[in-house]
Amino acid sequence: NNGTMGDKNASITGSWTFTEANKYQVVYNWGKDAPAGKELPKNSDSYYAGDHYTVDTTYKKNDTVKGEKDGKKGMWTFSGWTDLNNGTMGDKNASITGSWTFTEANKYQVVYN
Repeated sequence: NNGTMGDKNASITGSWTFTEANKYQVVYNWGKDAPAGKELPKNSDSYYAGDHYTVDTTYKKNDTVKGEKDGKKGMWTFSGWTDLNNGTMGDKNASITGSWTFTEANKYQVVYN
């Protein structure tokens, strides 16, 4: 009908093509320092922008572990996770950084009298 209504019903046909939105992941990393042997959490799920995710709780704030840094013995304390997306996926992978603080153990001297 070329846009002109005739004397009977007009039939209009259209088609849609589905395009899946991009998916992103949660990626964990340690900041500058971390105790030897502590593995990063893994999240193998995929998320769309706007989806909510939960930060792993394997390591909790103030968890401690004995260890070494630069040849010195002491205690590592987990300071927590930094998630700039606050649990909501953006338009790229979410990078979550775990921070550890090292405290050197006290040193004592043996004095002979």
